[in-house]
Amino acid sequence: MDQEKLREGVLCQLNVGKWTANKRLPKNHLDESVQEITRAVYDLVDDRTLLREIHSIQRSAKHFLWLNSLKVPIDNVFWIPRDKIIAVDEKFTELQRECRKRALKLKRSLKKLKSDFKKKYPDLYDEKFYPDPSTIESRFYFRWRFFDLILPDKKSGLLSPKAYKREQKKFQGMVKEMESMAVNLIGNQLMERIEKLAKQCDGGTINAGTVNSVENFIAKWDDLWKEHVDQKQMQTVIGQLRRQMKKTSADTLKDNETVREALGKRLNKMMGKIENIPDFKLKRKMDV
Repeated sequence: MDQEKLREGVLCQLNVGKWTANKRLPKNHLDESVQEITRAVYDLVDDRTLLREIHSIQRSAKHFLWLNSLKVPIDNVFWIPRDKIIAVDEKFTELQRECRKRALKLKRSLKKLKSDFKKKYPDLYDEKFYPDPSTIESRFYFRWRFFDLILPDKKSGLLSPKAYKREQKKFQGMVKEMESMAVNLIGNQLMERIEKLAKQCDGGTINAGTVNSVENFIAKWDDLWKEHVDQKQMQTVIGQLRRQMKKTSADTLKDNETVREALGKRLNKMMGKIENIPDFKLKRKMDV
């Protein structure tokens, strides 16, 4: 990805807050023999249904962002291509609304949750461990922002020539690192899927779900990554994989040993090519 392509999208930062509703278990509730080596926690509410719902909404938001973006080397920041911005914004608005509804419901239920817990676990109950009802909604904040990351105009004079040159070098390094992160993310996802399918081809036990996962990966490449990842070897391998998958299906692989064996050999070769991509780092040793 070059600097011009970076400007074909925006950066997005998503921040969500939560109340874990747990505390460390006092040592006097632990057996003396394990007190020094045990760090146990206990829940502050017996019924965690609403908390689980809120956390599930927040996880959904993070997952949706992950599906429609590329990670950049800045904490909790992602790059979103232009054609995904509206979808992300609308999805976040919907999830934020749902999160607020659950937080409000939790606020209204807090008094009863505390009362129920106190009756059931009087030795563990302590009022000071609970947030004030008037502030509990703010614990579950759901915020996002879109922004650009660009260098100041060289002609503006905001930076000295020396500082501008230094920041330009940093910016170029960030773009290069972003490309490397994308290649590693895509490469490892691809390796995981085709290794699994290659093993099934070798063993003659084809699973339709595995075939679908490879096809879904190719679809995601076409939809999100293809126009923004410049690594030629990665593009070549995925092009070869696309052609191979178009020629077959899960049923064909199950019924035709010749086709199955041929695909297995090609997949193993593709894995070797991916491993040889410059700067690619395999997260784990492949069992090929």
